[in-house]
Amino acid sequence: MSFKRARAADQAKGSSYLGLDEYEDPLANEGSTAEAAKKFRRLLVGKYLDGSATATDTCLLAYWHVESGGEGAEDLALNPRTASRHSAEHLRCHLTKEFPEPDVEMISVPMYLKKSAGRTLVQHPTRVTSIMIRNELKELGILGSTDASAEVVQDFLKQEVTIPDVHVQQQISKLLCYRKKGRGRCLQKAFDQLGLPKMARLEPSTLLQDVGSFEQKQCPFRCIFYVAGEHGRVLHMSPLLQIPGVSLNTWGIDILHTWHYGPMSTYLTFTLRALLNTEIYKPGNSAVLDKEENDKLCLMALKAELWMFYKHRRATDKEWSKKGSE
Repeated sequence: MSFKRARAADQAKGSSYLGLDEYEDPLANEGSTAEAAKKFRRLLVGKYLDGSATATDTCLLAYWHVESGGEGAEDLALNPRTASRHSAEHLRCHLTKEFPEPDVEMISVPMYLKKSAGRTLVQHPTRVTSIMIRNELKELGILGSTDASAEVVQDFLKQEVTIPDVHVQQQISKLLCYRKKGRGRCLQKAFDQLGLPKMARLEPSTLLQDVGSFEQKQCPFRCIFYVAGEHGRVLHMSPLLQIPGVSLNTWGIDILHTWHYGPMSTYLTFTLRALLNTEIYKPGNSAVLDKEENDKLCLMALKAELWMFYKHRRATDKEWSKKGSE
């Protein structure tokens, strides 16, 4: 029964339903008014952050909540006359005090809109890969305090230890075994006395040129273990960088084969496939087409977009206009 029907029945012949004055607030049992205000604020901010509510709706809900005597969202409230124009900037200004500003860049994406026949450029936020990698390197301690050189990276991945006596040498020798998965002679389990983790690989170096002669070395001696683990992106330390006078500045790296035909090509392939699976390049009648026909039309739309891009660049860039023909 609705509240209106219950009130009508109460006025007509009396009712067993509680009146407004007799109604017990359920929030009173859960905590104080301040706790209820915190819960409302968390709910409101959570709906905005997950995309369920727009910035305008969030500001309007907070405004009418405060106007009706509620608490917890005073800083998010915005007058309805200005909410539609300044709601996004208002929320960004106040929420950055609680949540850090994400490292995103706005890019122009051609999308289909209901009110337009063709594609319309829409600003869409995206994460910048270089910023994500840079932040990860800062957390690992490679960037920030030191320069990001090949020597610094290798020092981060290796651990030079000293074998003090025969007893420690024999203990490590019992743990060492050749593993294909570990790509060399690795520890079966961690050796806490020297701080070596499980699957740490004994590396050949100027201190120990043959890892098979570990047991024959006279104590004390020093050796190097690779501690990045089996899932490390760097599989081995480059022996060329161990040569005195050899560094990355003396190398002539083939950018075309090592970068453009390598990780860059793989990255572009996955990126284009992800774009083709979204609604960006899909035709308007995609519901009546099968997957193969949808993919063909998406590829045609992408191809047409590339033609328009190069045509515009050829018309605006004098250097580009000299590089071949359309």
